[in-house]
Parts: sequence; structure tokens; C-alpha cells
Amino acid sequence: SCDCNLHSTSCDDNGICLSCSHNTIGNNCEKCSKGYFRLSSNLTHGCEKCECNNRASDCDPSNGLCLDCQENTQGN
Repeated sequence: SCDCNLHSTSCDDNGICLSCSHNTIGNNCEKCSKGYFRLSSNLTHGCEKCECNNRASDCDPSNGLCLDCQENTQGN
């Protein structure tokens, strides 16, 4: 059976999840896609888009803190 944290209903013969949803990636849909973060430590919750005001393209996937901010800005 698939262990995809409720983000996919199918996996390959090795148990790797296919077509993760809710902005998740990983063998078990356990990580956030680039540019997204998880509001909760509960892996069944999906990931939310980083809010970096077009000053950064990525954020810390665990807390949403924007990474590599441009134009002398920082934070989330």
C-alpha cells in the first residue's frame, strides 16, 4: 500500500508515490515543493506558497522564512 501522507493515491512497485498533490514532493510526498512551506509539522497537511513579495523565489520549507531576499530586504 502507498504511504503518501494523503497527497497521492498511487505509487510505483517500489512504494514511491506518484503525482504528489498539495504542492508536495518526495518518495512519500513528505516535502514541500520549491517555493512552498508547511504551516504544520503534520505531514498530511499540504504546503502553502511562500509570501516573499516578489523579492525571493524560495523560502524555508519548515517556517516560510524567505531565502536570498533581493533589494536589501529580509524576512517573510
